[in-house]
Amino acid sequence: MQNYLSAVELGYRLPDGRFLFNNLTFSFSAVRAGVVGANGIGKTTLLEILAGAREPSVGAVNCAKTGDLTLGNAVVQYRER
Repeated sequence: MQNYLSAVELGYRLPDGRFLFNNLTFSFSAVRAGVVGANGIGKTTLLEILAGAREPSVGAVNCAKTGDLTLGNAVVQYRER
């Protein structure tokens, strides 16, 4: 089965230099998945990076197609980088 969305060694650095998250590597086929975690852990930032709305500090996001992705209740336009 083809990977629909993948991230390789993804990380996001905060303005103070700390990493909100680092070294995330995962892939999804076209399935429904959820992101669960404590407040302030970086869920929204991760979803914004996956949607192409925010740049990661390190790593890469790959999407099998350009177009609409559904994240939560919102449909976002994935943009190639």
